[in-house]
Amino acid sequence: TTQSDDDLLWTTYDPSSADIVSTKTGTVSYNNVVDSLTSSSQGAVTNLDVNMDVNFDSGAVSNGVVSANTNSDTHSDTWIGLFDGQVQNGNLNLQMNDATVINSDPLATTVNVRDASGSINGDFIGDQAQGVIGAFELSEDNTAHHIEGVFVVEPQ
Repeated sequence: TTQSDDDLLWTTYDPSSADIVSTKTGTVSYNNVVDSLTSSSQGAVTNLDVNMDVNFDSGAVSNGVVSANTNSDTHSDTWIGLFDGQVQNGNLNLQMNDATVINSDPLATTVNVRDASGSINGDFIGDQAQGVIGAFELSEDNTAHHIEGVFVVEPQ
């Protein structure tokens, strides 16, 4: 995984075979981030968390959440994105449905919740689709603030 000077994050990987993914059954909770690379317009990114339940019988991806904190000299924020998706023909298709930014500064006298939007993509990795590699980006709707990252998540 590499990060360039212009905040472009990218990674290379070998996806799981669509045939392997298509033969999986049951529901798997991918909820343990084992690797990540993140950046933001607001300083350091901490506490990246990604969760999703994949029902291989129905193909439904549910309970998708990506969250992280950003910290700068002036304030701290918590970013939250909600997503779902579908497994189709062995491929993982994810869609960001809602996103917010919450002022998480412990010294703040009020909670400030702001609208955001974004996108998320993912693919199964491993010889038995035991992980998901993904990328996300979230942008606050009325400012230039943004956060982005790549991650690998596995069942815990």
